[in-house]
Amino acid sequence: MKKIIRSIRRRTEIESLPKTSRIYVPTGSTLLNLLLSDKANGGYLVGKINNIVGDSSSGKTILALTTLSAAANDEAFNDYDLIYDDAEAANEFNFQKLFGKIAESRIMPPSLNKEEPEYSDSLTAFQYNIRRRLKSGKPFIYVQDSFDALTTKQEMEHADNVEKAFESGKEAKGTYGMEKAKQASILLRLLVGGIKKTNSLVIIISQTRDNIDPMSFQRKTRAGGKALYFYCSYEMWMAVAQKIKIKVKDKNRQIGVLSKIKVTKNKSSGKLGEVDVPIYYSIGVDDISSCIDFLVEEKHWQKKAGYIEAREFGVRALHKELIETIEQKNWEKKLQRIVEMVWNEIQEGMELKRKGRWQ
Repeated sequence: MKKIIRSIRRRTEIESLPKTSRIYVPTGSTLLNLLLSDKANGGYLVGKINNIVGDSSSGKTILALTTLSAAANDEAFNDYDLIYDDAEAANEFNFQKLFGKIAESRIMPPSLNKEEPEYSDSLTAFQYNIRRRLKSGKPFIYVQDSFDALTTKQEMEHADNVEKAFESGKEAKGTYGMEKAKQASILLRLLVGGIKKTNSLVIIISQTRDNIDPMSFQRKTRAGGKALYFYCSYEMWMAVAQKIKIKVKDKNRQIGVLSKIKVTKNKSSGKLGEVDVPIYYSIGVDDISSCIDFLVEEKHWQKKAGYIEAREFGVRALHKELIETIEQKNWEKKLQRIVEMVWNEIQEGMELKRKGRWQ
């Protein structure tokens, strides 16, 4: 009888807990949104940490900034602070051209020093910048670019010892190889609860490091050990599937990349998979093109002699002309809904039509 009473009391306590609404932050790519959440207009569930790991020039920074820009232009995130922590101090994009005036006005650095942006240069500084915002209680979306650029106290001390030893003609002793991984684990453990409580989102960018696997000879790793994988709710890897080139003055010149994005951890829907997203240096993520390619690949739209039959729009056009028509007619939202419908049809077809085990 006591066990039954305890069970009823526990169930009542659970039912009385406040029910949080599921808020999804758009990634800027319809296909990536769908892969992460089965929703065309939102991918990342708030309250989570996300890790984007990628090869050099695969579009990691542009993808993360596109997420901030999508949030900046979405009324659902009007009360959010949008933070870009350029720890690498390498961002020289034409920001307004790539992401628009609204994003340029809303996206800010972690802090200012005499009106000059001040970015994290160490794990300690990153921890301070995040915890300061968590204590305010205001929700935020924070992009840290990149984890590899953050140093630790031990690394700085070791660097000093190396220089002193060099000056005296000696060899420095000791190593700091595991310190970053240990500190990263402590840092993320401190932050994960507050990020969930404030409905915030943190996106950490990592650069791939080659680590030869003697069995397969193909392996990629990242700085910080396993801490990022353990504490992140989303993990995705980006690689250049193809260089996009056009002929200008009789020469093929690169104007972007087709980036393959592989989701290897997803604690929102649990679904894993890959999507291809074209990213151009002049316009950023080309969502329209990737949506058109998806509909053609899934044979929802037929392509004959180079012409695409976009039946919902009543248009038959070449790929480039179809993109221009969609932009001119402001049909982006309608295109997104068509892609979502086709995506959900595919997902429904993949479900096993069986009774649930506990039903």
